[in-house]
Amino acid sequence: MLDGRVALVTGGGRGMGTAICRALARQGSTVVINYRESRDRAEALAAEIIGAGGKALALQADVMDGEAVARMVEEARRQLGKLDILVHNAALLGFSKPFTQMTWADFELQVGISLKAAVHCAQAVLPDMTAQRWGRIVTMGTVMVNFPGAAGYTAYLAGKAALLGFTRSLAFEVGPLGVTVNMVAPTLTLTERIAAGPQDRIEAFARQIPVGRIPSPEDVAQAVTFLASPGAALITGVFLPVCGGMLML
Repeated sequence: MLDGRVALVTGGGRGMGTAICRALARQGSTVVINYRESRDRAEALAAEIIGAGGKALALQADVMDGEAVARMVEEARRQLGKLDILVHNAALLGFSKPFTQMTWADFELQVGISLKAAVHCAQAVLPDMTAQRWGRIVTMGTVMVNFPGAAGYTAYLAGKAALLGFTRSLAFEVGPLGVTVNMVAPTLTLTERIAAGPQDRIEAFARQIPVGRIPSPEDVAQAVTFLASPGAALITGVFLPVCGGMLML
C-alpha cells in the first residue's frame, strides 16, 4: 500500500510513535524515526524494522528548533531521496495542573510542541510533496478538544486546539497541490505507561467507552496508516476520533 513511500514520524522512538512506525513499515513505507533524547529506543526500533525486511532510519532533532528540523530533513533526503509522509506525533504529556498555578511558560511549551513543531516540520517536507503533487500530513491531537472542557489541562488543550486549526487551514491551502492534511485524535490510549497504572482506574475508564475497551497504540496507528494511504486521497481537513464512540455520549 505504501511501497516506495518515505514517512517521517516525529517522536517515533517511544510510545505511540513506535506503533505508528511499525504500522507504516508493515505497509511498505520506509520510516524515518525522529527522536529527541530516546536514541537507544529509536535505533533499536530501526533495527527491528530492518530485521523484519523493512527500511528505517533513526534521526535526532528537537522539532521545536527549526534549524534542527531542516538539518534532519536534509539528511533524510540525502539518504532516502525524498519525504512523502509526515506524521507529527511528538508531544508532551498533558500534565494536570490548576490554571492559577500555570505560567505562560507552560503554555509556550505545549503550544511549542504542538503547533511550532508542526509548522517547522510541514515547511521542511512540503517542497518534496508539492513537487510530486502527492503528500500526506497527519497530526496527532486528542479527542478532548471536542469535550466541554477538562480542568487542569488548559495549556495542553490550548496547544492541541491550535494544532487542529493549523491542520484544517493547511488542508485548504495544499489540497490543490495533491497534499492531504488530517488529524487523528485518540482518547486515553493503553500505552506502556498507562497500562502500568492502577488497573481499577483503567477498567473504570473502559466502562465509559461504548465499545468497552481503551484503544491500544496499534488501534491509533491503523488510523494514521489509513490516512497516509492512497485510499485516503479525498479525505482532508478531517478530525478523526479514535475513541471507541466516546463522542456519542
